[in-house]
Amino acid sequence: MKRKDFWKGFGVALALVVVLNLAWKPICRAIPWHLLPFEISMSKDAKVDMIQSYLDKYYVEDIDQGKLEDTLFAGMLAGVGDKYTYYMPKENLRQYLTNTNGNFDGVGIEIYTTQDGEVVISRPAGGRRDYRRGWRGYEGKAAFGCCGKDSR
Repeated sequence: MKRKDFWKGFGVALALVVVLNLAWKPICRAIPWHLLPFEISMSKDAKVDMIQSYLDKYYVEDIDQGKLEDTLFAGMLAGVGDKYTYYMPKENLRQYLTNTNGNFDGVGIEIYTTQDGEVVISRPAGGRRDYRRGWRGYEGKAAFGCCGKDSR
């Protein structure tokens, strides 16, 4: 009895696959693609323009265009999947360049600045005296001061 039910189910599934295969092209032709509010193969600029027009038309709150653009660029670079590749808005870059001149001598660590402006220890430079002195274990932690003084 169970073997007979299996073949019935198999036959129904096979018939369904055949019918859908034969009907796929007519179904695709019947869809009114020209009535969709977007093109199937839109350019990136066209997609951004379409999203912007939807926001302008349907979003009820005020939109900060600068923040929207910064988030767009940050999202693009986040898609790379590399923690060292990120977008820095103009204000953050100006602050970064003001606070640092790019030279960090004698500390024995590599650091980076987060998008929130925090200075974070990336990793101690291995093999140096500072590494043996106790920088180990501080990777990924924010640096809030130096020489016992809190900089917050």
